[in-house]
Amino acid sequence: MELENKDKYKLKNVSDAKKESSFSFMELYATFVAAFSFLCIGLLRAYTSPAIASMKNDPDIFNTTTISEKEVISWTASSPPLASFIGTVISGPFLQFCGRQKTIFLLTLPLITGWALIGFAQNVWMLLLGRILTGLAAGISTAGAQLYVSECVRPEVRGTLGFLPSMMLALGMLLGFAASTINVEWRELALIMSSFPIVLLVMSLTVPESPPWLIMRGDIVQATVNLTKFRGPTVEKEEIADEVEALRDAVNKENRNRRASRMSIVSVTSAAVVSFGKKVSNFITLLKKRQIWLPAFIAVALMMFQQLIGANFVIYFLSIILTDAEPRILKTMKILGTQTNLTLQQLGDGNDLDEKSYHVLNHNVGSVIVATVQFLAFFLSLPLIDRLGRKILLIISANLMALSLGIFGLYFYCNAYAAPLSSNGVEGADSLGNIVIMTYSWLPLTCLSVFIASYSVGFGPVPFIIMSEIFPAQARSYLCSLTSFANHFFLFVVIKLYPTMTESIGSHGTFFVCAAISMLSMLLVIFVLPETKGKTLTEIEGAFTKESKPLLLDRRDSYAVGLP
Repeated sequence: MELENKDKYKLKNVSDAKKESSFSFMELYATFVAAFSFLCIGLLRAYTSPAIASMKNDPDIFNTTTISEKEVISWTASSPPLASFIGTVISGPFLQFCGRQKTIFLLTLPLITGWALIGFAQNVWMLLLGRILTGLAAGISTAGAQLYVSECVRPEVRGTLGFLPSMMLALGMLLGFAASTINVEWRELALIMSSFPIVLLVMSLTVPESPPWLIMRGDIVQATVNLTKFRGPTVEKEEIADEVEALRDAVNKENRNRRASRMSIVSVTSAAVVSFGKKVSNFITLLKKRQIWLPAFIAVALMMFQQLIGANFVIYFLSIILTDAEPRILKTMKILGTQTNLTLQQLGDGNDLDEKSYHVLNHNVGSVIVATVQFLAFFLSLPLIDRLGRKILLIISANLMALSLGIFGLYFYCNAYAAPLSSNGVEGADSLGNIVIMTYSWLPLTCLSVFIASYSVGFGPVPFIIMSEIFPAQARSYLCSLTSFANHFFLFVVIKLYPTMTESIGSHGTFFVCAAISMLSMLLVIFVLPETKGKTLTEIEGAFTKESKPLLLDRRDSYAVGLP
């Protein structure tokens, strides 16, 4: 009889483990809806690539006396990141007072309006206004989507489902680059893009509001109803009641902490209306609390490294990078061949070159290949995030990125310092030139693909997951806005600085710097970042409030690898 009871107990434990490791339909669907806003961001980032060529033939955009062609291209590319700053700032009040689900609904309005303005643009100002509105929505979405996911799904599946937003971002960029391979006029392409936020608008009306937010607003009944929808019909009412009670206790504790420190969210918001200086002072006071400044520092640092590593400037300038990677010596030989009526093989003087060997992969096709690798890499990361943990994935990602960027930098170094041809074009390439000639057909695209894949497994999605996990609920909305602001700020800085860096230190120097930053990021991951795998938001918050040896230096926890 005792043995039979033990067997039943084991079966119950197995059943509970399976239940904990699986997610309900509503958890999956709500995550997909939130992640769909990231797909819209991906389309926004990739839009410039297929649209610029079509814009150059449009007299309403480029044949204008008020702004130069160079400035039109520059502002078309950089205005969304600039507008995202404002979006990240206003996302905090929206998330706090309107709710997580309603914020996702509201961000579709500037997206739809922005794409419509671009689609019907009759001048450059309508185009830029449309880009600004879409960038504004992107800034709101960056914080809102991840926060909604973190509050609505269970800790056991938060890592798996938390990857969906970044995966949808990659899918959006893939769709945008794929559009560059077909003949679509830029206005028509913008109208096609507008259909995606319309779909998001409809879907956002079909998902429940975040239960933790409802509890913070005092609506316990609706929070219980929504939590039941998220957990599914197989979860017992007692379990739902226990989870609601735990959330209420956490909210009450946070309220007491806010009253004790006289730093409630309402007082911060009111201060913004009364005095900007007082708001800054209050926010600085709030940041002095260890449980606030430490996770804020970690999240902002991760966002900084995420951008400075260079994945986004690779996406924005992919066509230019592939063009610069073409062998300089072959470009010179082709010019000399045109001037002297000699073939590349004759000019090569024994290097076995011909016209066919000079063929370079179409840059639009190369862009699609890199974007496809980025998207597929997320499927590799899905089974790893909750098994290996956040820290291990980031360390693996940083190492592979540093390796691929270093090799790519060496390739550019060989290409830059290969011995020039003589004026008559009959002198063959030196050893550096031969290295470039032998590898240019596959090495640049391979390095970029490995780099983007490594980024997509680790430093692409994981910082967003960590951002949604480590912030205390008392300031989560505002800290998500802060880190999203940092993300968009560094994105803008990287996009603006890349042309200047390549001009001043060369492409090889630029990629060497990015490789060094990848290695530097591991110091933060190894020595500062806590492991959040399988922990509840309350447990993570409690770890940052300890005055003794903190969780972030616990090696046993940081490097735990095994079953989730």
